[in-house]
Amino acid sequence: MVLRKLKRLFPSLVVWEPHLELDFDQYIWLEPEAGQRIGIKKAELSEKDIEILSTFLHRVHVEKRQLTDREELWYQILIENNQIVSQPHGLDSFRFVFFQIESNQIDEHLLEEGLKGIFSAPVPLLWFDSQSGILIEEFSTKDQEPVDFDEVIDVLMSDLYLKIQLFVGEQGDDLNQASAEFQWLKDAADYVFTHSVQRVSHLKESIPLLLVRQLQDEERVRLSNILLKGAKNDEELLRTIRIFLESNSNASEAAKKMYMHRNSLQYRIDKFIEITGIDIKSFEGAVTTYLVLKMLE
Repeated sequence: MVLRKLKRLFPSLVVWEPHLELDFDQYIWLEPEAGQRIGIKKAELSEKDIEILSTFLHRVHVEKRQLTDREELWYQILIENNQIVSQPHGLDSFRFVFFQIESNQIDEHLLEEGLKGIFSAPVPLLWFDSQSGILIEEFSTKDQEPVDFDEVIDVLMSDLYLKIQLFVGEQGDDLNQASAEFQWLKDAADYVFTHSVQRVSHLKESIPLLLVRQLQDEERVRLSNILLKGAKNDEELLRTIRIFLESNSNASEAAKKMYMHRNSLQYRIDKFIEITGIDIKSFEGAVTTYLVLKMLE
């Protein structure tokens, strides 16, 4: 609504996209909301216009980012959906790693340097907007070890003074299916970033959450009420059960994570089973309970 009104006042207004073709220096750049940037030609603005716009829109600096040859190749594959006749040199397989930054006050060059520094070789990076994008982890041989993002995320956030979320896909090798896989994973990543507090989420671990999103809100409420019964509002009990299930139902490991005596943990597990009638020690009970807990996130 605001953008439409501004567009009527300033016809040159454009919404920033990573691969926008124009002379960025001829525009004043503003941020109406997190992750979105708009530009208006300087020639169309008076000093008074700039002063007024700057009072309710944050001024930002934007410059055109030049893609490397490899990034241009992946842009053609993923965004333009161009078919690849032959496998690119040195590429055996690939893995998509989506990222999202919580702060909109970032230095893109510093962020890129930090993200790419995780890898031992140059890695293509494509931006979706000013706060999110994708890294394409390339593998040159079948025995090349993938990056363990769970090990590096804390160091990365500490070095960059930023909160970052990562969504890590599976390794694949079919470039002709890469665009379709990318589009599906991007949608999945957007959902996971919104509904999970994990700093690093992997596709395999996110399947329960992605399955739950198919349900309507009303269905989630009804199912959680029916299955959890009186335990639904006991946040500490539900947290205990979630940690127990995420510890592969290993009571000793879960108790250690919660700094709790094993007997105290067992008491809570028995209490949950008594209230809900669901035996979370069985495979079926554990899967059912975990899915219901995901509905509450």
